[in-house]
Formats: sequence, C-alpha cells, structure tokens
Amino acid sequence: MVREAWGTPTRTNRTNSSSGIREQWIYRYGPGRANYVYLENGRVTSIQN
Repeated sequence: MVREAWGTPTRTNRTNSSSGIREQWIYRYGPGRANYVYLENGRVTSIQN
C-alpha cells in the first residue's frame, strides 16, 4: 500500500535476521528532506519524516 500511495522508494536497505527481513525505504523529496518507512517481514512498523 505504501508503494501505491508514494510510488517507488528512492533507496531501499534490507537486512536478513533470524526474526525475518527488515527493510528501510527512503523517499527523498528535496535537499536534505526524506521520509523513511520501516518494515518487518513486509509489514510497516514505523514511518519517520
């Protein structure tokens, strides 16, 4: 749903751990400005802006 609303992230970071997959999606929208979406096993856990 995040991709539907915000489109493709500017950058993604992925970590595999014993508890599953953790991802950070970065959406840049200006100099020094970005939104960060954090996911665990495909579910959004938090959003930071």
